[in-house]
Amino acid sequence: MAGSLWRNTDAAPILPDMFSVLDLFSIGVGPSSSHTVGPMLATRAFAEALRERGVLPRVAHVAVTLYGSLALTGLGHGTDRAAVAGLEGNDPKTVDVDYLADLRARCEARGAIDLDGVRTIPFNFAHDVVLDGWHRLAAHPNGLRCIAYDMQDGVVFEQVWYSIGGGFIQQGLVGDPVLPIHAHDARAEQAAKEAREGEYRREDDLAGVPHPFTSADELLAICADEHKSIAQVVRDNETALHGADVLDARLDAIWEAMRSSVVAGCTSTQRTLPGGLD
Repeated sequence: MAGSLWRNTDAAPILPDMFSVLDLFSIGVGPSSSHTVGPMLATRAFAEALRERGVLPRVAHVAVTLYGSLALTGLGHGTDRAAVAGLEGNDPKTVDVDYLADLRARCEARGAIDLDGVRTIPFNFAHDVVLDGWHRLAAHPNGLRCIAYDMQDGVVFEQVWYSIGGGFIQQGLVGDPVLPIHAHDARAEQAAKEAREGEYRREDDLAGVPHPFTSADELLAICADEHKSIAQVVRDNETALHGADVLDARLDAIWEAMRSSVVAGCTSTQRTLPGGLD
């Protein structure tokens, strides 16, 4: 999975103290980690939550609201299609790009989506994906809201998510304040930030690595003490976290994805990139 999924469940989610190279170099569909990968992960997590909570059979329709930056640049970044792809259970690491390119037309022709990949429900793309460029959530400019409704239009389940950059997402609170896009309400923003942070606990990822560090100065000191390069220190830590075989296999997969992307770009007959930004 591209990025890390930080999700509120019955227990508070875990924020890593150390990001792995496998987090930073992640495979995911483009064009944007924050506006394509993140929203797909968020809506996918929402669909999974419906299944895990046992409420999926009650869902008659769903709606996604993209706020602020996600709405204002959403069409160019394919954020709307990414959000629907996530509702259908797709992973940005493995989603078929042709499926994604034709998603809106296919949904409009069917008038339906396959929620979590298994439950077919009516879906009006133009109505059920709301691009609200006039408002933003106070806690972060890249916010979205997912709501599932029953046959009587009652709310079955609702979540707020933030795409915080680099393909990472963080769950917000349903009550996070909604502000006009240009408004600045320091008190509301701080309250939303504190409320969200109060939902999380931290895990000491550093305890499991041979060379723990929390700053560049500490890293350089370890290199000097151990007579190792930065690459050697980081590889020691990554091997401790993942195991040598898993680490090598996933790094090879990242390199292959990068290589194949370059080859595809160099050999494509399509002279203009998709997205409408030409």
